[in-house]
Amino acid sequence: MGVASSFLLALPSAAQTVATPPVPDGTVTDWVHPDDYPPASMRAGEEGRVSVQLDVDASGMVTGCHVTNSSSHPLLDARTCTILTQRAHFRPARDVAGQAIAATTSVMSFRWQIPVDTSPISPLPADQPVTPDRLRLAEPLVRGMGSDNEAKMEGFWRSTAKNAFAARFARLPPRSQTLAKADLAAAFDIVWQQNLRMAHDRVLRFYAARLNDGEIRELTAFFQSGVGYKQIHHMAPLTAEDRQAFGRAMAEHPAVAKWTELGMDFLQTTMAEAHDMGVASQAKLKAALCLKLAQDHIPLSICPMVKPIPVTGKARPARLLTTHL
Repeated sequence: MGVASSFLLALPSAAQTVATPPVPDGTVTDWVHPDDYPPASMRAGEEGRVSVQLDVDASGMVTGCHVTNSSSHPLLDARTCTILTQRAHFRPARDVAGQAIAATTSVMSFRWQIPVDTSPISPLPADQPVTPDRLRLAEPLVRGMGSDNEAKMEGFWRSTAKNAFAARFARLPPRSQTLAKADLAAAFDIVWQQNLRMAHDRVLRFYAARLNDGEIRELTAFFQSGVGYKQIHHMAPLTAEDRQAFGRAMAEHPAVAKWTELGMDFLQTTMAEAHDMGVASQAKLKAALCLKLAQDHIPLSICPMVKPIPVTGKARPARLLTTHL
């Protein structure tokens, strides 16, 4: 089997519990092909052991697969059952009279292990047209992928921004400190909303360029029912049944498996660009803050020189000072 044998290894079966159980017809490792390792699992570095029992009919065909011990990775569990259901064949169990009967195998264990010499997997191609109609089609899917932790993320970055400017603000007079904090809160709100819109547009175009219309519709329907995106990707607890159900869905629906691979591609791209995006975001926040500080005539060392207050003969209107920082 070559490479295949290095990542899906049949382990010794448990002791037989019946006198004439189903027996594999041929070599178990022949059921496995080198390209069976799910690309999404390989990208994520997922490995593990899966234990299953198979229902075998009187003709030796597999009619059911039951995971008795999960690998903790739904896609690996589901791919194991898919392979065995499609390719495994047994000499059927026999009753005391020697007649072939349906029966369940003893526990069989398989280990998924990523080959050490695996070549890097190329990202899935962006081969779909990104038109206004297709962006509208993908909008419900991407909107459903929006993080339910957005408020927590906003709170974290708002606190980070506050801490970044705290020392500089502390050197200002008390009233200027209050104004500066209010200006920072307002500047942060502007930049945060800009970043959210940019992130949404980035995700929207990424998936629209890589999923065809049928896949977009299938995924939209999938995440509107059953195990949803937020449960999977935002740390919501999943039962063993939920994990197996999602794993089966990825194995049975090519669009779901493809979406998982695309998620890894997008994550890798985002991580590679994270530093540059962070620098750009900091620059935008600084520019927005300096603009507001200039309007309030508050000097800060990182901002261009503030022009003196124009003499108009009129008192500057009072401001209602509020801050969320």
